[in-house]
Amino acid sequence: MDFRFYLSLFLRRLPYFLLFVVVGSVMGVTLARLLPPVYLAEARLVVESEQIPDELAASTVRTQATEQLQIIQQRILTRDRLLEMANRLQIYAAVPGTSTRRLDPDEIVEDLRERIKIVTTGGGQAQATLVSVSFEAPTAVMSATVTNEVVTLILQENVAMRTTVAGQTLDFFMQEVARLDQELASQGAEILAFKTANKDALPESLDFLRTQQAAAQERLLQLDREEAVLKDRRTRLVQIYEQTGQIEAGPASTQTTEAKQLQALR
Repeated sequence: MDFRFYLSLFLRRLPYFLLFVVVGSVMGVTLARLLPPVYLAEARLVVESEQIPDELAASTVRTQATEQLQIIQQRILTRDRLLEMANRLQIYAAVPGTSTRRLDPDEIVEDLRERIKIVTTGGGQAQATLVSVSFEAPTAVMSATVTNEVVTLILQENVAMRTTVAGQTLDFFMQEVARLDQELASQGAEILAFKTANKDALPESLDFLRTQQAAAQERLLQLDREEAVLKDRRTRLVQIYEQTGQIEAGPASTQTTEAKQLQALR
């Protein structure tokens, strides 16, 4: 019974419903025909991080890819850049057959900042950083032209920033090379002074010194043996002299010339 009630109510209000549908459709078609067409061109960029490892140039200025994109975006959307691009590409040039109001510079800058879209996505540890650039324009050619121009500006700014960072890194490496050269020269001078002061104790002359030491030890042993022989001979001569009163123990033929002279004098 409730269904029949609502159905009867809908049938009584059906002319009003049809009237709203027809009016809405006419207004939608009219607006679609009166409003100018809007074209949207979009480009995507893949951002790669620097190839210089942090451990090699830890003291140089390093920024993340998202930070670099934010800096580039702020540089591109400056007032001077936008006005120069609008004048060069004739974005707001008067279209023949239309009566459009000429915008002042502030309105041009504000309008371009609203129509230029630069969106960054990704950037995580396991995700690539993607940049989406788009621009809305009444014509497809103008939309594609401005989008390509914004992409070109982004690439130019990126190259300039990377060149600056690479130059700073090169300066850092050059300073490190100069510093290490100075330290190497200082260490070399200290090593040379140490070698000069300790030339007799360095490993370079160790073999020669060992040879000299062995020869000296051999000579010392020889002298010790000669000393022992002489001491033994002296002891025997003293014993012979005490027993015989002579220093000759063997036959006369074995006496030396000095011994014979001494015997003759005695």
